[in-house]
Amino acid sequence: MLFAVLLRDNPERLHLRQAHVDEHLDYVAAQGTKVLAGGALRPKPEDAPQGALWLVNAENKEAAQAIIEGDPFFKLGLRQSVDIYHWSKGVWSEPFAQCMSALEGT
Repeated sequence: MLFAVLLRDNPERLHLRQAHVDEHLDYVAAQGTKVLAGGALRPKPEDAPQGALWLVNAENKEAAQAIIEGDPFFKLGLRQSVDIYHWSKGVWSEPFAQCMSALEGT
């Protein structure tokens, strides 16, 4: 199942982001095809991140939640809130469809 995960950061814990970003990125990379895409959200490109959006491939919502809770940013209290939504195909571009086809073949 696919999940869209909206992560909002705690403004009082933003100082932790830079100090732990490598640990966070290593964790996300280690998830393999469980975290299909992810990235920071900013109001403007030059602004500091205020959260993130992840596309998660997990067996169920509980498994998606466990992936989020294993992230160092979550463990450090950087994440103020986490919203997990079931996500289904609406419109996929051809490159994204190819990506998803490759995933189904694994």
